[in-house]
Amino acid sequence: MHYVLDRISRECPYVDAQMRHCLSSGIVDLFRQFAGTKWEAGDAWEALVLIVLIVRCLTASFDDTVIPLRPFITGSIQVQHNSPLHGNVDFFRETNPVDFVDGIPLRSWAPLGTCALSIYYPGHARFEAYDVILAFWDADGSRLLYGYQLKEGSTIPAAFAFDKVFEKSFLIRGKATEERRSVRLWHSVSDTELDNFFGVVAAVAALTR
Repeated sequence: MHYVLDRISRECPYVDAQMRHCLSSGIVDLFRQFAGTKWEAGDAWEALVLIVLIVRCLTASFDDTVIPLRPFITGSIQVQHNSPLHGNVDFFRETNPVDFVDGIPLRSWAPLGTCALSIYYPGHARFEAYDVILAFWDADGSRLLYGYQLKEGSTIPAAFAFDKVFEKSFLIRGKATEERRSVRLWHSVSDTELDNFFGVVAAVAALTR
């Protein structure tokens, strides 16, 4: 699969620029990660969740739970992966989510009247508490931040979520509970919500992996 997507990102003139960017800078490598790592290590789980998250953002397929952006969407949306990031923040070395967020622009990088989304996946084990940060700017340019911790099993994070930094912080576990719960300020996604987020194809991939 990643060979086909890689070629599309480089050679297909009919795919728009933001789709090519997200393919080449994120989805292709995430498919490689999903296929080439041990499920038990958690890397494959992270890759699968990230692929679904990016695709949902690119297609504006939001929900009321994991990507609760429907009330804020007006007009078109532009999407980026791992950018922009300003200041002295080192994407590959920064470990503190608060310092990392300082590098995400307060005002939108998209033209006024257009919504914008940036999905950040530092992808190194030293990054504290969070695996993914989603920044959303509404059509007026104001920013909202959402954080995600991804756990392949049923583990509960030791750290509390940063509720003064993020609008919401989500815990997405492979072995989700039947009911949505709040654990250490994390919104633990339920089994039904996880199924709705994944859809049929990704859910099958998770089961067969």
